[in-house]
Amino acid sequence: MTETRSGRGRLVNRLAATGLGVRLIGIMLALFLTSVTLGVVGYVEFKALGASARSVGDVSVSRLFAINDIENALSDHEIAAERSVLEVDPFEREDLREAQRVATSAFGQALLRLRSLGLSVEETRIVDDLQRDWDGYLASFRVADRLAEDGDFEKAKEHFEVGVEQMAADLTARITDMTTLTRADTAVALERQDIIVEQSLRLIVLTLAAAGALALGAAIWVVRRLSLPLIALNDALRRLLGGDDTVRLPDFGTERNELSTLSHSAHALRDSIVETRRLAAEMKTQRALLSETVQNMPAGLCMFDGTGKLLVANAMFWSFFGMPKELSSGQGSVTLDRLLTQVGCRMSAARPGGGAAFASRMKALIAQRGSDSASWELDDGRHVLLQVQPVPGGWMMIASDISERVDQEEQALHMARHDTLTGLPNRRAFADSIDYAIATADPNRPAAILFVDLDRFKHVNDTLGHAAGDQLLRHVSERLQGAVREGDTVARFGGDEFAVIQIGQQQPDSALGLGDRIIDLLSQPFRIDGRLADIGASVGIALAPEHGDRAEKIMSRADIALYAAKSAGRGQCLLFDRDMLDRQNALIKLEADLKRAIELDQFSMLFQPLVNLDTGRITGAEALLRWRHPTRGLVPPCEFVPMAEELGLIVPLGALVLRMACTEAASWPDRLSVAINLSPVQFRRHDIVGDVTQALKSSGLPPARLALEITEGVLLEDTDDVKDKLTALKGMGVRISLDDFGTGYSSLRYLRIFSFDKVKIDASFVQEIDSDLGGAAVVRAVCMLCGSMGIDVVAEGIETREQLLQVMEAGCNEAQGYLLGHPLSREDFLEVEGRSAAGVFPGLGVEETPVLPPMRSAQAG
Repeated sequence: MTETRSGRGRLVNRLAATGLGVRLIGIMLALFLTSVTLGVVGYVEFKALGASARSVGDVSVSRLFAINDIENALSDHEIAAERSVLEVDPFEREDLREAQRVATSAFGQALLRLRSLGLSVEETRIVDDLQRDWDGYLASFRVADRLAEDGDFEKAKEHFEVGVEQMAADLTARITDMTTLTRADTAVALERQDIIVEQSLRLIVLTLAAAGALALGAAIWVVRRLSLPLIALNDALRRLLGGDDTVRLPDFGTERNELSTLSHSAHALRDSIVETRRLAAEMKTQRALLSETVQNMPAGLCMFDGTGKLLVANAMFWSFFGMPKELSSGQGSVTLDRLLTQVGCRMSAARPGGGAAFASRMKALIAQRGSDSASWELDDGRHVLLQVQPVPGGWMMIASDISERVDQEEQALHMARHDTLTGLPNRRAFADSIDYAIATADPNRPAAILFVDLDRFKHVNDTLGHAAGDQLLRHVSERLQGAVREGDTVARFGGDEFAVIQIGQQQPDSALGLGDRIIDLLSQPFRIDGRLADIGASVGIALAPEHGDRAEKIMSRADIALYAAKSAGRGQCLLFDRDMLDRQNALIKLEADLKRAIELDQFSMLFQPLVNLDTGRITGAEALLRWRHPTRGLVPPCEFVPMAEELGLIVPLGALVLRMACTEAASWPDRLSVAINLSPVQFRRHDIVGDVTQALKSSGLPPARLALEITEGVLLEDTDDVKDKLTALKGMGVRISLDDFGTGYSSLRYLRIFSFDKVKIDASFVQEIDSDLGGAAVVRAVCMLCGSMGIDVVAEGIETREQLLQVMEAGCNEAQGYLLGHPLSREDFLEVEGRSAAGVFPGLGVEETPVLPPMRSAQAG
């Protein structure tokens, strides 16, 4: 008995002396055997479950995915098809056709995938029906698409709704049948899976319970004997490494095992770290003094010893020359040759041989222990002043950035000869280039000077804003530079005027060809802030020295040719000839005549009737200015009004129009009003309120009988000055109309910001109202919007009975156009108005009997 107890004691002592690693291995072995048992059981049960799941996943789910793809493809195709038969925009229709092709391809692929999934006889029959109905659907859609392509949208829509949508409904029914069969098969398979899962879970739960008990015991032992001691040691070491030198490390007792050995090592590590930190603090203080001095220098600095080894370099020096990160971080391994090579690389692209010249020059100076100070240009455009001088035991280089000083000098020179917006040469630099081209030109290949003026740029600038106009000018300069050859010159004079010098070509054919290319390039739309801007260009050409031997004369000739091109209808390219000079002189005379005409009052007025669509009566007229030249006869407004704006004569001319119109209207019956167009230049740059006040006062016309028509160009700047002027005019009782509504980009915003009495729909919408569904929709929408805001709507440009019926139906309050009355003299207008007041609709202004449909008041009666 005593021997038995003694044997047990020795066994306990041996177990106590056993290492933690051996004990942990035993625990892990037990857990491993339990896991193997659990794995075998799970494998057997889940193998059966997997077989059933694959049946559902590989067949049923795959079928459902394929059916879903078929249904999505049908839906995508039907949506695109319905939109395409109603879409009039050819580009949008092409995008919709592409969407239909994608949907058709997706439908076919999904149907093939469905056939490959082992279908039953019933499912195969449904798939065959699907294919047949799909073919019928596509055939029916092609009929509707051809009708839409031929422009018969009504029949296309009718065929789509009757034929195509019915075929789509049949397809949807087939898809539903297939889905129902597949889901039924899936339900049976899932029921079988539920039985297998229930059996598997029972066996797995039992096995898990046994494994859990063993794992819990092992976890408790590991936590108490390993985890908690190691966590305490880890926390202490973390605090020690974090800078806490006062931390106390845990003591694991005298038991001989791995933890006691680890504890002894941790104590030794703590003592070493504390001592190292003390020494590092002393070194840090010493190095900080030197580092602060070097790093805070306003210049780059590097120092080498006598062997060519880098001693120190500050961040400013590395940044100067763009040193690689690995080079700047390993200063101790940087040699003299390597640094000079890197600095030289930054200079090699600035000028030929720059890098090699720099390296050889620096090496010679260092070898001779000489000093030097020189300015160098880097490849990124910066300029640096390098100073090299010897120091005891080595040498140093100081680099100072003088780029700002150099840039200021170069910028001043550049700005004097270049356009600030586009960076192109300006008129001064261009004139110098012409003189140089004349001096160096081949007699058989004269230089050509092309003046380019943008057409419709002012419209873009007024409607999109000055920022968009500047962006457009930059795009124009890019296209012009892309159109010319190397050696040619492109310049901008200001505004929308550009110029080109072409050299070394056969003239004038080459210059005319370039001019045509420029017109084609600038006639292509520009995308400005997500919107398209359409402009054009006119080009005038002069040859040097054929048309002049000095830059000033050549430029004058090119300008004359440009004016002739613009007068010929814009979008033209013309070469200077003597006849143009004669026409230019005639134009100058016309300008003088215009100034004289304003002084001598050589203008007259015509009046175009404005008809109320509810009563059929004339309610007023729009005053239209005419100039009867003493020798030329009637000069069209399109010739003298732009000239008046350009010469600054529009202000006195506009004041004259106000006085004439108000004086004339004051003699009319009180029921009639007069409308006057105001130029944006006249409105923005002059005291328009004072002009209106003076015209009303001198004529005696009540303010309520005067309507001032302004365009969106007046409102574009949206300044307080514009708002104040409109408020003042409204306060006087003058009526304000927004003319050419719908041609700009911000019309709706203006309706909200400014209080208008009338809105005049631009004639371009009215003239297409009976042929363009979009135009008719715009007119109706404007009428509804303005009606809700208490604003009357006037339809301009009525020329046919159909147009009149359309605008009446849309809800327009008033209308004007050739159908209702041409511009008339005072006497003819009053005669037509008298017949209108007597109940006889004026028709075309010459008929005695009504030729138009009944007005809305008559229809209501």
